[in-house]
Amino acid sequence: MASRIARWAFAAVYGSVAIIALWGAYVQLNPPAPEAGPFDPNPLPLLVNPAMFTAAMFYFLTAAGFAFATFYAVRGALANRLDGTTSGLNMAFAIFLGIVGVYLTYYGAQLLMLGGSFAYALSGVALLATTFFVIRRSALGGLIYAGIVGLWVVLSLIEGGLDFLALLPRLAAWIVVGLWFLSPWYHTAMGKTAERKTDGGGMFVGLASAAGALVLVVGAFQGYPVEKGTDNGPATGTAVTDWRNLSLETMAIDAHIDDSPELQIYTGSYRRSPLDITAETFSDLRARGIDLAVGTCVLTGSSSLPTPIRPGQTLVATFGTLPAISIKLA
Repeated sequence: MASRIARWAFAAVYGSVAIIALWGAYVQLNPPAPEAGPFDPNPLPLLVNPAMFTAAMFYFLTAAGFAFATFYAVRGALANRLDGTTSGLNMAFAIFLGIVGVYLTYYGAQLLMLGGSFAYALSGVALLATTFFVIRRSALGGLIYAGIVGLWVVLSLIEGGLDFLALLPRLAAWIVVGLWFLSPWYHTAMGKTAERKTDGGGMFVGLASAAGALVLVVGAFQGYPVEKGTDNGPATGTAVTDWRNLSLETMAIDAHIDDSPELQIYTGSYRRSPLDITAETFSDLRARGIDLAVGTCVLTGSSSLPTPIRPGQTLVATFGTLPAISIKLA
């Protein structure tokens, strides 16, 4: 009885994932209208950009994959198969690996075309191969996944050394996902019985994951030197309480680097309020279907002609009657 309930419960979980993925695709292709704000009282409806379309395609792929997992699990439950639960879990796991494999292959190929690392595209193709062999209940699936983990252990040490914060995002996900290959449910799905001994390649995944975990543990106990940054002391001067009404378009600006001549300051139509520039930038991005994440830094341009500054030099700038600002490039 408990086994039958588990089969239907997992089928419901797979179906829920498929429905959520379908909703995600709908939202990507039908973005909600932005809310009106003080800088954009009449926002334009968002347009579907290529990034949103690509995200929708991955949502549809996820929905299709888990819809098949749901069908597979329901069929096993109706047939009252003894291995229905483990077989369904293994199929859902394989589908998950396949979706991640497509994702890594697609974006890894883009990264390769930009001159980036080969590791992501290679890992994506290897995950697709792992998916195939896991569905076929072949030990080659676990062996290939162990190779992926081993590759990332080596690359992580090359790229991040023993820096724990650099190692963690490179290794943690591979190790956690690989735990399925060590589970008894995976071994059962691979056909392990009292007469037929097999671990489905889980031993190799365990060894590679143990190496990755060891690297993380060693990295976690490393000490790191802390370089003190530029310290210009506390800000002094009269507090500016009416900063919203500062005339930034016409304010006199004096700036120089060390003993060099004063920087060339823009005037006239080349000088605009940063608040106006920010409002126009947000409106334009929304019209293009681009939504900025919380914490995004928006640069509104410079008030002076771009001028190079070298380490060790100090920039001093005075805005109108406000106290001078001094910044030293370390």
